[in-house]
Amino acid sequence: MCHWFLGHADSLLKVSIIPRGVGALGYAQYLPKERFWYTTEQLLDRMCMTLGGRVSEEIFFGKITTGAQDDLQKITKMAFEVCANYGMNPVVGPVSYGGARSTEGEFQKPWSEKTGEMLDGEVRKMINEAHERTRQLLTEKQESVVKVAQLLLQKEVLTREDIIDLLGKRPLQSKADEMDAWLDEHGKPDVFPPPGGAEQEVVNFRPDQPSASAARTLRPKPNPFEARYQRYLNAFRRP
Repeated sequence: MCHWFLGHADSLLKVSIIPRGVGALGYAQYLPKERFWYTTEQLLDRMCMTLGGRVSEEIFFGKITTGAQDDLQKITKMAFEVCANYGMNPVVGPVSYGGARSTEGEFQKPWSEKTGEMLDGEVRKMINEAHERTRQLLTEKQESVVKVAQLLLQKEVLTREDIIDLLGKRPLQSKADEMDAWLDEHGKPDVFPPPGGAEQEVVNFRPDQPSASAARTLRPKPNPFEARYQRYLNAFRRP
């Protein structure tokens, strides 16, 4: 639920409570934005999204389980990269120690013991702040979370359109990417949308004809978002 109210969250495709594999009691499927860099705000929103399951256990069940282990590993690594690799932490400063990958299997870390303590403190602080922010958000939107949970129990699988019908559009529409805009315009597609843009002329050379009289056909230019649309369609085709 966190992603629906966060400005930098990925577009939701569907969410399911149908178990898949060992230990996976359900899943949420998103369409990631195609980007090469992340801002601090984007990374913090992703941390809040990842913490949503653990915080929901605390709020709605009053106890926690081991189900959030993978999520906790992800946010710990993300927070460490922010502090030790991306130079985004104001206390550590604009330095990069190579991140977690560069220190795997290394006995000697590329920082002093004092710096290591500082990194540990800043990583914990970032995670705790994201945890508290997620708790405040889900507490404020508790009624919406209950609505989605009840509908999930009835249908087992919810699409983006189901969530919109239940909660309305995402409140931070100014942050929506081009995929959100396309989905708003076309809705859930049943067939692959035709590529946009002007047509381009393609010459089909035939060995029995001179090049001057070669047969000519018109083919549309490829759509730059074609791969993303195809992934969107494939997500709905899978059970």
